[in-house]
Amino acid sequence: MPLIPRTDLDVFGLCLGGNVFGWTADREASFAVLDAYAAAGGNFVDTADVYMAGVPGNSGGESETIIGEWMAARGNRDDVVIATKVGKLAGLDNLRADTIRRAAEDSLRRLGVDHIDLYYSHGDDPDTPLEETLGAFGELVEAGKVRHLAASNYSGERLAEALRVADRAGEYLDGRGERMLCALDAVAAAHGVALAAVAIAWLRQQDTVVAPIASARNAEQLAPLVAGAGLELTGDELTRLASI
Repeated sequence: MPLIPRTDLDVFGLCLGGNVFGWTADREASFAVLDAYAAAGGNFVDTADVYMAGVPGNSGGESETIIGEWMAARGNRDDVVIATKVGKLAGLDNLRADTIRRAAEDSLRRLGVDHIDLYYSHGDDPDTPLEETLGAFGELVEAGKVRHLAASNYSGERLAEALRVADRAGEYLDGRGERMLCALDAVAAAHGVALAAVAIAWLRQQDTVVAPIASARNAEQLAPLVAGAGLELTGDELTRLASI
């Protein structure tokens, strides 16, 4: 399993996204996906306190709660690397020190754990001094409530820039998109796998990627993603896909 740089976290080649838990996957379906992922050797689960507050009847924390109940039912906490995030849940949608402390305690309670393996800021908060934010995260690490810190961080300017780049590059089903699908079909056929497995494998074999994040709302969707975690593309295949 790859090691996340600057950490002691050994993780599976596919990080399982938990955004669908408590949304398009209910508790039973979520348990089935998590069981299938673990059975395939998976150990890296990503969630957030805001998952999935936008669903009618939800208030946030549903994904964390389901993951926590699954770990308790399976008795496998020590075998799972848990990543969760702070900064987007209504009422806790900033990175002030008090917010981070409260959100972390809420996430620990819902997950039923005494520490979070990887704790993300779920977005930038330009209104809070970085010193305050980092100080609060540091306190959690010192207290043993968080093992490692991370950031999922885009400013409005950066997002706008990304959209402009995407528009200039044409990320649509044009001639290039059709060439990519054709190449993916050929590579997938050569390995006897689904297109999703090739996409995961290509991402995983990039120097800047430790483990791609992909979610599944049922075990059938999970299977090709897990296959991608063990698929090794040849140098020629990597070059062919990258060139498009």
